Amino acid sequence: MRDATSACDTARRVGDPALQVRILAALLPIIGDDKLLHELRAIVDKVLAALPPETRQVFEEVPLVHSALMGRSS
Repeated sequence: MRDATSACDTARRVGDPALQVRILAALLPIIGDDKLLHELRAIVDKVLAALPPETRQVFEEVPLVHSALMGRSS
């Protein structure tokens, strides 16, 4: 658990949204924290807003991203 928390902290410090999505989504099942889920969804939403329309669907269908978006009310 300490390693998972450290990985999340490092991803946040780096500030790269793609890295954050990759790390946070992979660790979400391990940590299982609603706060982490909301943080991940917020990052995914920012990435989606910055992408051109033709690549949004591709990004949304990436398994890690898709699982983070499941259950999102929008």
